[in-house]
Amino acid sequence: MIMNALKRFLGSPLHRRWQIISVMIVSSYLLLSINSGWGYIGVLLAPDFPLAMLSTFVIAMFLAFYIHVANEFLETRYPYRKYIYKRLISQILIGMAAPIGFELGLASIYFFIKNGGNLVSNHFFAIDFILVVTFIVLLNGFYVYALDVYKFKTKISFEHENEIAPVLEELGQLRKIHRVKMIKDVPVQLTETDLEQFGIEKGQIACLCKIDGVITIQYFDKTTATTKKSIKMNGKLVSATDYFQINAFCILHRALIFQAVPIPSRRIRLIIRHPFNHLVHERQRIVSQAKSGDFKIWF
Repeated sequence: MIMNALKRFLGSPLHRRWQIISVMIVSSYLLLSINSGWGYIGVLLAPDFPLAMLSTFVIAMFLAFYIHVANEFLETRYPYRKYIYKRLISQILIGMAAPIGFELGLASIYFFIKNGGNLVSNHFFAIDFILVVTFIVLLNGFYVYALDVYKFKTKISFEHENEIAPVLEELGQLRKIHRVKMIKDVPVQLTETDLEQFGIEKGQIACLCKIDGVITIQYFDKTTATTKKSIKMNGKLVSATDYFQINAFCILHRALIFQAVPIPSRRIRLIIRHPFNHLVHERQRIVSQAKSGDFKIWF
């Protein structure tokens, strides 16, 4: 149980591991610097600085660990937005009074072993106590705020995943269906058609074909170009809604395909709209056996 709590603390979504360790190191150093009387730089020359720094850091990490666990428990048991008064009382008792009491007990033991004195005789309440209480209060404030922000973000993420995302996905599907239907309504003759009303720009790619080792790009405005990129690579760059790779050598825009006719060997012959009906090479019109199943779903 303690190990699981320690793992949650070191892997907490409220802060990164290096952040909490860095804060504890700085806090320990400041506490020693202010309390020792050596100053912020001179404390490094103090004879017992390494041991004091290590012990202070360990205690600071323990307090941070405890306060993290305590706030996790309190946020689960008494969310402050719902049980504000119970949370306030619990926060003071469990989150603040308990670690302060622990620190007082630890300091009492330390002073007794060191010089046989007590907290008052060693002026603990003059500086140390104020610094310790400030440290504990700030840690509690941070974790209360961080847990509230984390819960809010988690709630938003949950709502997006379970409520908004499905709606956006459905809307995307409706847009896709509308676009597919709109393109299917394109007339057989493309030359005298305003393609923009069907969501097709004149400078848009109509097809890419590899014939005799040369990959040629043909655009809807009848211009052509060549490319060194493979058909497969080009296939990743175009919209899967508008384009389909009918075989290993050719990618066609949906608007080019007027009709699909099944032929033997589970292949499909395409009837191409004018003025691209000059694409007579078999590679430009035949959907391969391997692609025919996916093509039926796509088209």
